[in-house]
Amino acid sequence: MQAVNVRAAAAEARCSVGFMRHYYDTKSLLLACTYELVTDTQLRGLEEVFFARREPSLSSTPWTPLGPERAAELLVTYLDLGEAWQFLVGVQLSFHALAQHDATVGEAVGSHHRRLRSDCMAVLREAGVPDAALKDEAEDLWVLLIGLTVLVPGLATDDGESRLTSLAPERLVGIVRRHLEAAVARTTAEDTRCWTKQVNDR
Repeated sequence: MQAVNVRAAAAEARCSVGFMRHYYDTKSLLLACTYELVTDTQLRGLEEVFFARREPSLSSTPWTPLGPERAAELLVTYLDLGEAWQFLVGVQLSFHALAQHDATVGEAVGSHHRRLRSDCMAVLREAGVPDAALKDEAEDLWVLLIGLTVLVPGLATDDGESRLTSLAPERLVGIVRRHLEAAVARTTAEDTRCWTKQVNDR
């Protein structure tokens, strides 16, 4: 991060420093826009699938939840939590650290996390979680994803028996699927309790 500057970026892009500064007058803005570009590319494909499934004019059949297994596969596939993501882990950690004391970068990181939370709600809806529980459950799923995409790879080591490495896509799908299944079971049970209470109160 310390080595990045507008002049170096201009040289990499093969344009003049003046041209680069016209659009990115500070290093913070350059970094924030770069972060937004990478994360937008990551999330856009997933969001397009959700939109196509929920938009009546784009789907020939009525919307029904995919279920935990397919929702987990969809999330892992589009977030690319496999080996390719490992290349971005160091960058992701650096952006999170920089966001703590750089307001411009902090807003970009915050915007990404708000968008990811919204996407978590869509995934949970596809898994079968009732709308009333989506907001609370999305917070838990968001924390799980941050751990899977940043903390686990960031802590990866090669120390023999206690080796901690990046997780294979199948294991990632299994982790997310179990989380979604638990969320569905938990919220469905809560819905049943609320319905029973309403009936008894009447």
